[in-house]
Amino acid sequence: MFKPGYSEAKKPKITDEFSYKQT
Repeated sequence: MFKPGYSEAKKPKITDEFSYKQT
C-alpha cells in the first residue's frame, strides 16, 4: 500500500520506504 507521503513526494523517504516495504 502506498502511503500518502509517498504519493505526494513521489520519492519514498527513509521512513516511508521502510513502512512501504513492511506493508
